[in-house]
Amino acid sequence: MQQNNQKDIIDEYQVTFEEVPIHDDTKFSYQIGHYAKKIKVDERAIYCISQSPNSISFSLTDDKYLTRMHVIGERDRFVRGLGLNLDCTGKFLLRTLSEIRDAGKVNLYEECLGILEGYGFQADMLRRKINDCAKRRSRIERQIRLKTIIKRFLIRCHFL
Repeated sequence: MQQNNQKDIIDEYQVTFEEVPIHDDTKFSYQIGHYAKKIKVDERAIYCISQSPNSISFSLTDDKYLTRMHVIGERDRFVRGLGLNLDCTGKFLLRTLSEIRDAGKVNLYEECLGILEGYGFQADMLRRKINDCAKRRSRIERQIRLKTIIKRFLIRCHFL
């Protein structure tokens, strides 16, 4: 079938817009991007997220974290199904898992890892990566604090 527009892709590949509380556009976007014969790029911003304390995207509940894990797992499964060997454990996933762990939500953290294992992720590998990221973050924070202390000292001593 010759694809004429986005509607043709939607019909041919039965691409649907998921009705989930968060990341509802993710699956739709990566499927359309994959199945499209041509993609045109426009540098203008067409997507805007409004952030407020009660906004859907920024008020993350346990259920939204769990939904996020399923969305990431399904994306990884889709990518692997295409025969692509991509590492889908990017910063977004690791940061999300770190936030949960650092908030002391042990049960939620383990449940998220369990969901991801169901999609083929290795929980031990994720734990290692999260720990490595935490160590790097801690090292960077120490370096920033040290630079701040040195700068204050130099200012006090009139070297700056």
